[in-house]
Amino acid sequence: MRVKEIVLKNIATLTFIGYSPIAPGTAGTAVTMLFVYLLKPSTLLLLLLIVISFIIGVISSTSAEITFKKKDCSHIIIDEFVGSLITIAFIPQTPYNLILAFFAFRFFDILKPPPARQFEYIFKRGLGVMMDDVAAGIYANIAVAVIIKMVY
Repeated sequence: MRVKEIVLKNIATLTFIGYSPIAPGTAGTAVTMLFVYLLKPSTLLLLLLIVISFIIGVISSTSAEITFKKKDCSHIIIDEFVGSLITIAFIPQTPYNLILAFFAFRFFDILKPPPARQFEYIFKRGLGVMMDDVAAGIYANIAVAVIIKMVY
């Protein structure tokens, strides 16, 4: 394996996190929420991070699918990272909201309501890997925003 492939695989799997023996996607989402809690990025920084991570995610997950010889391998979790960031975009980053965002994203990522599931088949390789989680993140973001509005 060449250095470029190793680097891209490590990005796609978020290094060791994607190799979690139990629910790597859930582990990736939890680490992302912890990352947001600790970093407390501004809205602008968060949006920039989403765009950059999405582009890098498409490239790295395409390479990782080829390396793993498996479509959307469970070790690839950069898509959960991006989807989780989308979930928390424009949402106050309180501990309560981050926990709510965690569960909302996991719910929509697992359920994959239309058109999220179709994105896996419409788009090829890394773009397909990323797009279903982008859709799940958008659904979760809306759900979290509605819940916050109802509670506050």
